[in-house]
Amino acid sequence: MPNFKIFYRYDNLKRDVLAKKDMLDSYFGITIPATTAIYYKNSVKTFLQNVGKSYIIDPMSYFLTQNANVILNNNGQPRRSYKMLLEEYLHMNEDDLNQKIETEETFLSNLTETDLKDLCKNIITFQKEVFSEDEFSDSLGEYFDIEELDNDSDQIPGPDFLITPYVLIDSLEKYELNRKLIKLTQEIIEIEDPPLYLAFCFSKKYIKQNPQFEDWIIRDFPIVSHFLLWYSDFNPSHHKEPLKNMLRMKEIIQTINPDGEKEVINLYASYLSLLFSKIGLTGMSSGLSGGNHKRAKLSTGGGGGRAKKVYVSELHSELLEEDYKVLIRTNSNLVCNCIKCEELKQGLDHSDDSFIRNYQNNLLAEKNHLEHFIYCRNEEKNNIENSTLDELISDLNQKSSQYEDTGYAIHV
Repeated sequence: MPNFKIFYRYDNLKRDVLAKKDMLDSYFGITIPATTAIYYKNSVKTFLQNVGKSYIIDPMSYFLTQNANVILNNNGQPRRSYKMLLEEYLHMNEDDLNQKIETEETFLSNLTETDLKDLCKNIITFQKEVFSEDEFSDSLGEYFDIEELDNDSDQIPGPDFLITPYVLIDSLEKYELNRKLIKLTQEIIEIEDPPLYLAFCFSKKYIKQNPQFEDWIIRDFPIVSHFLLWYSDFNPSHHKEPLKNMLRMKEIIQTINPDGEKEVINLYASYLSLLFSKIGLTGMSSGLSGGNHKRAKLSTGGGGGRAKKVYVSELHSELLEEDYKVLIRTNSNLVCNCIKCEELKQGLDHSDDSFIRNYQNNLLAEKNHLEHFIYCRNEEKNNIENSTLDELISDLNQKSSQYEDTGYAIHV
């Protein structure tokens, strides 16, 4: 657990929090979605130059097995970030793309094995070289300043590790395709520098119906020591998530890494992944107070605003802003005592009836709730390092009983 790696997902609207000097030691690295890496190259590169942290690029190749029209925006036009990715991954021109959309084909339909091998090569090359160019355009630009840091390097090193192309495994056919993509990628890479992580993205329904799923992984890749997992649409922070879904993730991790000697990272993770560090998980990637679970399927349209979420450390759960306000006003003992919140409570009269309201206003102002999330996550990590799994589960069960009426307690 002391070497447990926490990656935070890059977000243009939240990145300045990760760039603060007093935040840099709070996490291992940055996860950059491929669409962000290609569309906002200059902004991301500037950020990486400033913070000097490790990073990985999620290739997001799962959308390639979907109907081509899923990349259309609300105006019926291809989203530019996905269009740019398709140019990188498949060298797809506009005419070919429009034909795919018109015929409602998937992006991988009619590809030969040679085409698939080229795809794998292009995806690996993209991860290695996307930030190595000296000249490139940027659609976003620098629309806010990053805190100036003591990092004079103009060079961006390569990613901490590479990720194999992957698809959403929701059938045996998709498992075989995912396996083929991994095998083809392994043929391309002769020396794993940086390491190559084999990616497995799977649906809840499929692994529920196939308890032998993890055995297939060990059978097909017996000597591999680096894995990246994505449990599609699994939300361990949601109180209605069935316990059996959590147990399936536990079974998969323990089967892949029974003696703890391999590297296993969860791509979309929350507090439960910290607990899984006790049984073989060695790292996790998450958003900053949001974006800790996701369904590996695109939908036509997309865009729009994102609701603010606030982390309740006592419940290890994220709540929408209005739900959070109601919860804390009726459960004042859930007021957080992390470093950031203690700072925000300074000067407030705890005996005053307006204390809760004033504290919440301070927490929700600017991006204080994001710093609060990072401090809470670090306190959770430290607590898990110094506790046994039985103690941690007992504490969760106690909290589950104590706060069951709120509807937000995690059941284990």
